[in-house]
Amino acid sequence: MSQPIKSTGATNYNNLAYIAIAEQYFRDSIQVIRYRPKAYLNGVMKSWLIYFTPHGHFATLEAPPALSLLSRIYDTFFYGRIPYDMSKTGVLPFCLMPGYHVYLLLFVGLPFLLAYGLMLSLSGRSAGAALSRNRRIVIVYMCVTIAFVAVPANLLELTENNRYRFSTEPFSLVLLGLFIQLFLIPRLSRALSKRRPSVPEDSDL
Repeated sequence: MSQPIKSTGATNYNNLAYIAIAEQYFRDSIQVIRYRPKAYLNGVMKSWLIYFTPHGHFATLEAPPALSLLSRIYDTFFYGRIPYDMSKTGVLPFCLMPGYHVYLLLFVGLPFLLAYGLMLSLSGRSAGAALSRNRRIVIVYMCVTIAFVAVPANLLELTENNRYRFSTEPFSLVLLGLFIQLFLIPRLSRALSKRRPSVPEDSDL
């Protein structure tokens, strides 16, 4: 606890000195928000942009060259990666980092699933079927947990935001399953039943 360096030569982040450092860092952060609010908002926007990227996109977690192709294929099909460097568009030049790609299924899909889950828990009905009170409580819990992780993380952190999102991805997958089960499947079933030709009844000759 008192040694600044571990026996391996790495920095000891459990050193007691970090308590005072954290307090000073907090005071400095308050001053930045007070006197340079634009700089803080810029950081928050970057945090949200990082939040909607794959959790493996981190300096120490980048895929090795042998797996980079597989990683791009996975990101394209499962995260909706748009293969264009958005920083070259000139949009939000103060926020978009060089090499930033939009992952459409994360950027659009995750907020949509959260909104759908909240709507489902508040209305209590989907496709004409009523949800039990216990199921609604579980859905509310998942939605609140996702928001509770996302909002503070993106207000207070800048670098590992996508890794924080990874901890709540199972809840997002459950919401996706509910959307498929309670919204898509009933509507697809009705659409298919309408297109199915009716079988004429046998008539007496």
